[in-house]
Amino acid sequence: MCATKRRTQRSQVSLQIAQNWQVHALQKLKPPADQPEIKYIERYCRLQEAVCILLWLFSSQVSKEAHYYAR
Repeated sequence: MCATKRRTQRSQVSLQIAQNWQVHALQKLKPPADQPEIKYIERYCRLQEAVCILLWLFSSQVSKEAHYYAR
């Protein structure tokens, strides 16, 4: 029971960190005054790549924990 609670708390904390990072990154994603469309697209692509990496890391960690505790 206690191990399940710790796992759940770790997963919630990891998800909260990823969501906070994504919100922070989205707030910085505003087109600058000079060449707004080009820089906006570049920033958007980098943000999407970073979010994909974070989600992959989070899902792989959850998968590892699920596999470990399923034994």
